[in-house]
Amino acid sequence: MRSLFLAICGQAALILAIMDQPVSAGILLSMCLSMLVWRWSALVGSAIKQFADRRQSVLLCAFAIYFTVLALLPWVVGKSLASKKTAHKPALITHEARESDVPGSDYVGVILWPPPIKKTEIVPPKPHSTSFAIGRASKPVVIPFDGQYWYFKAPSKRPGPRAHIAHGRATYVNVHSTDSAPLSMEAYQNLGTAIDLGCCSEIDIAITNADVRPGTIALGIRLSDSDSIGEPSLDLGERTIVSSNAPQISLNRPPVDEILRFPIPRSTTIHQFNEITIIFLSSRERAQAGAKVSIQSFTLIPR
Repeated sequence: MRSLFLAICGQAALILAIMDQPVSAGILLSMCLSMLVWRWSALVGSAIKQFADRRQSVLLCAFAIYFTVLALLPWVVGKSLASKKTAHKPALITHEARESDVPGSDYVGVILWPPPIKKTEIVPPKPHSTSFAIGRASKPVVIPFDGQYWYFKAPSKRPGPRAHIAHGRATYVNVHSTDSAPLSMEAYQNLGTAIDLGCCSEIDIAITNADVRPGTIALGIRLSDSDSIGEPSLDLGERTIVSSNAPQISLNRPPVDEILRFPIPRSTTIHQFNEITIIFLSSRERAQAGAKVSIQSFTLIPR
């Protein structure tokens, strides 16, 4: 019976180790090793005298702990290395911890990362001076887009914590809804620095439209301040992509580059922003698939 119990515990420990459950595997392995040492000490007469009284229990525990540590060492090292590697990965979504998956649904959304580009320091433009001092007017500031594309469905407002991570260009990927419900698509850009709202009179968005399906596509823009209490935001309205509004679109039409202009009004609820969110608004006949439109850059026009 002891041999049978040892065999079952040993095999169970091996299965748990393969299933990446080191704690349970270590407990079973320590039980097996303890019984083996106890059985060996009971059979060998000299060992009984050597491990008599309390020394026997102390040595048995020491052997069990030693072999358990040896068994868990590969997983401990692997976990520590993995934590060091993941520490250097960029954060995917700063708000995803607030969004839980829809109960009873397996849909958790998609996060698309575009090809990496060279990071540039963002220097906000200065508004035109009203004085008569001699000086040059501030130039527009171009911010290349290096954020994420989000694909999700209502009632969610962003992809869930277990969203599928993909890499590629929004103009080439095919993302569709898993049922008849419309698919929401957004592009999220974290600027990494706060920009005074009063410095800019307009923000221009350079896009590339490679979608040849019928139906119009409009873009909305939202400026947010995640550093302030309540995270205030400002919506700048909607603009229709002209190339998507054509009555007939050839299937072999090359991608079209456009610039959408959004004036920035003065606001009393938000004074600065460090995040830009682009909302893709597709017509009903094309709402079940993501738009093949990529964001190229943002241009801040000084006042």
